[in-house]
This record gives sequence, structure tokens and C-alpha cells, in this order.
Amino acid sequence: MAISVAIIGIDKAIAMIKKKERGAIDGMNNGMNKATLLIWGEVKESISGHRAEPTSVDTGLFLNTVGINNIEPETREIFSPLEYAKHLEYGTSSRNGRYHFKNTADRNRSKVIEIIKKEIKSAVESA
Repeated sequence: MAISVAIIGIDKAIAMIKKKERGAIDGMNNGMNKATLLIWGEVKESISGHRAEPTSVDTGLFLNTVGINNIEPETREIFSPLEYAKHLEYGTSSRNGRYHFKNTADRNRSKVIEIIKKEIKSAVESA
């Protein structure tokens, strides 16, 4: 005696799952890009004195060197290559840190999460 089981439409189900997975990845990438641009702009606003931190603009060099690196699909870096950027961020023995990058990340954490969730949901629903 033998029993056979056949799942009809499994190929279509697998194709649909793969399409939704691709949508989730695309949504994550879109969300990361939007969230990164938000944080980048907010760091620049912080440096220029438009947020809680004291202004760090003298010549404008620090403000104008804040950039974005795409490290991996799920990792972005907002940075300044200037040697003295770390002294402005963390302080020195004679100057308190201004924490433009840290405070901006802390202030906008929930916005970043919401942006990414919204983009993933939208992409999966339309996939």
C-alpha cells in the first residue's frame, strides 16, 4: 500500500515567495537610502547649529566634508574625513564633545526604523 501526495501549484507558490523576498530586499535598500539621507541632513543641521548641539562651523570645511559611504547593502556610514572631526565629536582635554553624529542617530532612531519598515512593507505589498 502506498499513499502519494502532490502539491498542486507549488511552483507558483515558490515563485511568489521569491518575488516577495526580492521586494523585501529592494524595500530595505530603498529604506536604507532614505534613512541615510535623513541622518546625513540632520548631522549637517546639527553641525550648523540648527539642532540642540552647539554650532561647529568656522570655515565651513567640517560641514562640507560630511559624506556617506555605502559599505554593504545593509550598512551605511556617515562620516567626515577631517582629522579634527573626532575632536569636535568626542571633545578633547580642553573642549567638550559636541556629539553631532551620536546625538543625531539617537534623536532619529525611531524615524529610521519607521522609514525602513514602511519601504519594506510597500515593496512587499507591490511585489
